[in-house]
Amino acid sequence: MMSTPDTLMPYVSAPWLDADGNPLSVRPLPGLRSDVIQSLECSYPGILSSHMKALLGTCCGLAGTELGAIDFTGCWFAEEPYTVFRPALTLAIDDAERRWIAEIGNHDLPGPVWCVFSEPEVSLHVCDDLATFVETVHEHTCAGKMKAWLRGLTDQARTVWSQ
Repeated sequence: MMSTPDTLMPYVSAPWLDADGNPLSVRPLPGLRSDVIQSLECSYPGILSSHMKALLGTCCGLAGTELGAIDFTGCWFAEEPYTVFRPALTLAIDDAERRWIAEIGNHDLPGPVWCVFSEPEVSLHVCDDLATFVETVHEHTCAGKMKAWLRGLTDQARTVWSQ
């Protein structure tokens, strides 16, 4: 059985294809040099595990997703304003102003991953770690069901808010 970080590698090292085998706009961003990863440790919102360093050496994020750019470095977006999630890595802020964050702890990869809505002000648990998050985004994107998944999350947030 592959470890959680290993399950992430196919999604960050190969093109994303739709159901018909056509390339999608999503593309992995280049990995970082070891000296850059070392300097990143000073600004990273938590401790960089060896697995996270290996990921960053392969890929520093994803471009062209329906969530916008997804950042694995912790450098592209402002610190998460809700302190209850800190330390956290802001992975993306999409066009609907949803913040996609991963808590930083003593795991191989950041997680759990949350979707923080600005309206309604609700946070939803999305998945347990960064690998599962990328896999989920990959599955919905390649199947052409990303918009439906995002609508479903918004409906869940409204249901939580109304209770």
